[in-house]
Amino acid sequence: MAPIIPLASLLIGIQLFLGGLPRGVGPGSGSTCPVDSVGSAVWVKKFDLGYNPWPDLNYGIPLAGGGCLAVGDVGPLSGPDGWILRFGAAGTIEKQGSYAIQKNGRLQAIAPTADGGYIAAGRMNFDEYGKGGDGWLMKLDKDLIPKWNKTYARGERHINFEQVACLPDGGFLLAGLYSGAYDSLIAKTNSTGGVVWAHEFAGAIFYAMIPTPDKGLLALVTVFGESDWLPALIKLDSMGKVKWAKQSDEHCTFWSGFATSSGDFIIGGTSASGNMVMKVSGGGAIKWQSAFGSTFSRMSKIFPAPGGGAYFVTPNSWNPTTQVVIAKVTGTGALSFARGYAPFTQGFQESADHAFQATDGSILMLCNHVADTAIVRFDANGRTDPKCTPFPIKYKRTNPKLALENINITPKKVKLTVKTAKVTRQATTARLEAACK
Repeated sequence: MAPIIPLASLLIGIQLFLGGLPRGVGPGSGSTCPVDSVGSAVWVKKFDLGYNPWPDLNYGIPLAGGGCLAVGDVGPLSGPDGWILRFGAAGTIEKQGSYAIQKNGRLQAIAPTADGGYIAAGRMNFDEYGKGGDGWLMKLDKDLIPKWNKTYARGERHINFEQVACLPDGGFLLAGLYSGAYDSLIAKTNSTGGVVWAHEFAGAIFYAMIPTPDKGLLALVTVFGESDWLPALIKLDSMGKVKWAKQSDEHCTFWSGFATSSGDFIIGGTSASGNMVMKVSGGGAIKWQSAFGSTFSRMSKIFPAPGGGAYFVTPNSWNPTTQVVIAKVTGTGALSFARGYAPFTQGFQESADHAFQATDGSILMLCNHVADTAIVRFDANGRTDPKCTPFPIKYKRTNPKLALENINITPKKVKLTVKTAKVTRQATTARLEAACK
């Protein structure tokens, strides 16, 4: 990512420098939710690994039966390994493994493949400061055993894959950033990881890509305008060529989105008005837009809700009594509910990095904080274990006046170097404690 120190990371560093906050203390919340209710309909599961190794779960996908698969990294900061956990519907770990490589690894995305296995993407071979490294693509079977591993590089430019998607022809779509730069890369591979095409977008940061029915994708991007970074939507065809691109002059960021059954898109982000949700046609025209909350929260994920609406989550809201907000909007942008919760992990500056709907209709959220991580299961109304009392969040809907104008974006064709990587799967040696202290 870009070499900018986030405020959250700065505060964590200050916390560690001062010796750390008492475990379980959040900003004004008193404590985290003291629960570990395996087997109930909703639950909170914490995994406390101490300060070495540090765990991090970055992305998850639903599995049949209400469980999920989550990926990330685990190990010392100087040398983490890729990490995959399979959770059952009751929050128990059914299978786990770390993936040791020659020098550091981090998995940031995963998708199910047609053969019953999975494709995972991330970065490997970066240094102890998180710099450098090559793009990493790993094919796994249904038991999470690697079938092949590939790395991707472009000369001296270091690649960090943050998204992966499966294509109808059996190939894979990858998107990410050059490490330490403001340029993005999108590439298509065949079913064995060979590069079909790769395009570079200078001065652009890809935050999400949404596969479209025409085998192309819609990219949610921030591009550098004349003097500032501005949000944009870029529609690409199946060969990575730009069909259209639209940009707003408003200072906001499109973080996440999904395609609807009607061919439209629901997009979530953060603007000067707060957490923004909007519906966009397949041609990039805005149908409606809403905003909730304040500029002190940042939406991390938006995903489909039954009935044509959407759920969204916001970590680090800076509300004195809450750390995570889960909310739902209708198919017309009206607010259904918003609930806030004290930290699910051990301390302040928790990050709700990813959330999605499980196959049984519940909502699963991955939370990370320094030395521990948590997975939280909510019902369809945004409630979790009864011992975790939600705080009322009084969101008022506003109507931002965001406009999208056509812009010209020309990607550059690039050639990637592909190598076979040696990866060893091993049982995770980190001690997992599935209970609050």
